[in-house]
Amino acid sequence: MLRQCAEQRVIDAGCVDSGLLDERVSSGELMHKRIAEVASATLGVDIDAQGVERLRELGFANVIAADLSVSSEPVIREAERVMKGCDVITRGEVLEHVPNAGGLLKGIGEIARAFDAAVIVTVPNAFSIRGMLSIVRGTETVHPDHKYYFSWRTLKSLLEQSGFEIVKTHFYAGTLVSASPFARFVKGALNRTVVPLRPQLGEGIAIRARVAARS
Repeated sequence: MLRQCAEQRVIDAGCVDSGLLDERVSSGELMHKRIAEVASATLGVDIDAQGVERLRELGFANVIAADLSVSSEPVIREAERVMKGCDVITRGEVLEHVPNAGGLLKGIGEIARAFDAAVIVTVPNAFSIRGMLSIVRGTETVHPDHKYYFSWRTLKSLLEQSGFEIVKTHFYAGTLVSASPFARFVKGALNRTVVPLRPQLGEGIAIRARVAARS
C-alpha cells in the first residue's frame, strides 16, 4: 500500500483506528501517518468524528468526518480544496467493520470516478492458515467488531457488483508480535514455507481496483 501511495495524492478512507488511535500513533503503527509520510498530499476521512478531532489535535490538519455510504460530495469538495484532486483512495482493514459495505464502496466509487483514481482495499482473509488453526483448536480468532468474512472470490464479487474492476490481487502474511516465542517461530516457518506456495493461506487480501468503464 505504501509503495502505491508514494508521491501520490491520497484519500485515506478510514483514517482513524478507533479505540487504539493514541496507541497506534505512539508506536508508529498508525497507517494514516505512514501514508502521509510517503504521499505528496493526503486527506483522511472517517465516520468517527471524535477520532477525527483527535487526529487534528495530534497534528493531522487534512482530516474530515464523513459517512461515505451516505454522501461522497463533502469528500470530493475537500479533496479538490486541499489536494487539487486525488490519485489513490485507500481503504485498509475497514470494509469488514462497516454494516453497509456496498454503500461504502458506492461512495468510494463516486470519488474514484470524479478523479479517475485507483482504489486499494485490504481485508482479513477468511481462509488464512492462522484462522483455520484456531478452528482446529476449537476457537475462532476474529476481531469483535468484524461484520463479515471475506475470501478473494467474495471480495471480488462485492467490488465488481459495486462498479469496480480488479487490476491486481495480493495476499499478505502477518506476524504474531505478542505471542510466545514458539508460536512466533511456527508462524515464521509457515510464512517462509507454506504461504509462498499457497498465498491464499495468508492473513489478508489486498486488491488494487479501478472504477469500471460505463457501458
